[in-house]
Amino acid sequence: MSTVKATNFQHPSAASPAIVLDADGGVTGDNGLKQIAFGNFSSVSVQTIDTVFTASPSVYLLVINSQGTVAGTSYLTFNMRAAGVTLNSAGSYQLSGVINSPTAGPTRDYQVTTFGVLGNIGTNAGQVVAWIVVPASSNFPTVMSQMFGSGSTDSYIGNYHTRATVAGTYDGIRFAPTSGTMSGTYRLYKLQGD
Repeated sequence: MSTVKATNFQHPSAASPAIVLDADGGVTGDNGLKQIAFGNFSSVSVQTIDTVFTASPSVYLLVINSQGTVAGTSYLTFNMRAAGVTLNSAGSYQLSGVINSPTAGPTRDYQVTTFGVLGNIGTNAGQVVAWIVVPASSNFPTVMSQMFGSGSTDSYIGNYHTRATVAGTYDGIRFAPTSGTMSGTYRLYKLQGD
């Protein structure tokens, strides 16, 4: 077995651009999703991801696999962050969503709160997939999320749409359950060429 190491690849056609790999193995200048942050967390009440969003308009994908310690309808919430400061003042977020419980059926949700909602978190493993649209500096980020539960009676599926109502230059995000702690993993991707 042979190993070949290279960072620059050129298509035989002159019309095709070269592919250049950056230090973390991502494709420089490529269109598509590029992982920019990842992590594991265990028995935490909050997880913070700082200095990941740029000042230019961008689209991000956040994937969270988690399990909480409190059964029932605990929310998995989020707050935008700017230079290490969390946006959590009264009325900072407008959210709407539809969630579906295996035992209670669909429920509509609308709130003006101190946090945004990614989904629900219970004692069974679940996943949240969230698109985060961070507009130009001093504008209002929007998060559209979908949650997938494990299929148990402590598991929910549904969609949320949250908009920050306070303009700011946001460079980070934090997420947390409304009660108990959580364990799991997260991965954050940036849509290149958007």
